[in-house]
Amino acid sequence: MNDFHKIIVYIGTVVILVSFIYAFALRKKKELPGYFRFFYWIPFLALLASANSIIGIKYLSKSTSLIFFSLQGLLFLAEFSITCYIFYTIFSKKNKLAIIVFFIAMLFCGVLLFINGVDKVFFQLYTAPGLAIFILCMYYYYRLFDHDEKPILNLFKTPTFWIITGLFFYSALTFPLFAIYEYFVYKFGYKVGLYIVDAANVLVMVKHLFLIKAYRCAAKMEEAESKIIIDDV
Repeated sequence: MNDFHKIIVYIGTVVILVSFIYAFALRKKKELPGYFRFFYWIPFLALLASANSIIGIKYLSKSTSLIFFSLQGLLFLAEFSITCYIFYTIFSKKNKLAIIVFFIAMLFCGVLLFINGVDKVFFQLYTAPGLAIFILCMYYYYRLFDHDEKPILNLFKTPTFWIITGLFFYSALTFPLFAIYEYFVYKFGYKVGLYIVDAANVLVMVKHLFLIKAYRCAAKMEEAESKIIIDDV
């Protein structure tokens, strides 16, 4: 792996670390939506995945690749699980969409693992959870703009809106990238696969920049204001 790929991973790790620090500092802010109490787990798991990538850059070999990819996949699925639970708390508890898409995505991943093994389907494992998050984000926007009483201008002050927007941007662009990864590597060679991974890592950075924007909005919220702009849809 050349220096360009390493730089992307290192910069991404710094951005995720900043995201984690912001999220951890907000965990006790009572006037925020309830999921903020544990939201720091998302950047924390992403930070562990970045650390695993850095170790993989230095020590990845045929003998260690299975361990590296397995840890990376488990960390991603753990982050996906927490993300789905956050959607469940944002939506009405009578709405089971988040639960349904979570189990469908996990079932799809389980079938892939059973048939082919983690070393052969690693990148495809990202496809179903990515599509699931994309669907949940789209449903959030549908519900949000379907409520006429919610002032549109307040969206830019709402941390949940920026979080969902970051997840939407990331999932909308990464799940097709991972879906075509194996085909492009087979058709054009391993270097094209590295470019796809680089693009995905850049999108991770962008996602966490959106999250940092959400944390900054959350830090500025006062209790009286939060009663108006917290957006449980």
